[in-house]
Amino acid sequence: MIIGRIGTDRRALLTVQLADSGGVAHPLEFQLDTGFNGWLTLPLDIIDRLELAFERTRIVSLADGREAPSNTYNARALWHGRSHNVYVVESPSQPLLGMSMLWGSEVTLQAWDGGDVIIEEVDPRDRIS
Repeated sequence: MIIGRIGTDRRALLTVQLADSGGVAHPLEFQLDTGFNGWLTLPLDIIDRLELAFERTRIVSLADGREAPSNTYNARALWHGRSHNVYVVESPSQPLLGMSMLWGSEVTLQAWDGGDVIIEEVDPRDRIS
């Protein structure tokens, strides 16, 4: 189970451990964004600090419907107690956690200041189709 919080600005926030190029884990705070279908976004200064491996430039769809090129990077994230390979999209905005990261999870939000954001892994046999 992963537990985050609702900030006073009504954003759902989660801390995720990302490994740098030497394998050292760093706790980073991400805003939950169900409108983002990727894994994670990070600003370039954090990508550089972690020395993440460049993967390639991709065309990404932005919230306003426009498409734009963006660099993607490979990273290792601790999620549901296990290390996973994830893609990080370079973005000038605050770090975001998207639907690819949440896939296979149940999300519960207590929608008030300081409320919990609870992410639980769901056994595929228990999922409702």
